[in-house]
Amino acid sequence: MRDEPGTLLHSYYALRHGQSLANVQKIISSDPAVATVSHGLSAEGTQQAADAEIEVAEEAVRAGYTGVAIVTSDFARARETACTIRTGLLARGLRCWPEDAVQLD
Repeated sequence: MRDEPGTLLHSYYALRHGQSLANVQKIISSDPAVATVSHGLSAEGTQQAADAEIEVAEEAVRAGYTGVAIVTSDFARARETACTIRTGLLARGLRCWPEDAVQLD
């Protein structure tokens, strides 16, 4: 891709978290004091994150990316999903930024 005016140099993808324990309990967990430490992924949510990692990795390879930046909410459900994605990408030889963990924002 040539650097022409108006040419985008990055691609952005949004991914929703896997099923959370709050989803299972049919409650809304939006208080940061609670959701950052509780209501992580259910077993099904963990599997959904693992399945999503396969799709993310395939898209990254298809697009020719050698690395992926991962930015996530600090809510447990989102953080656990992002960490699952990161672990899978690293296992496939793709680089992740930041190098030491997902970026909480």
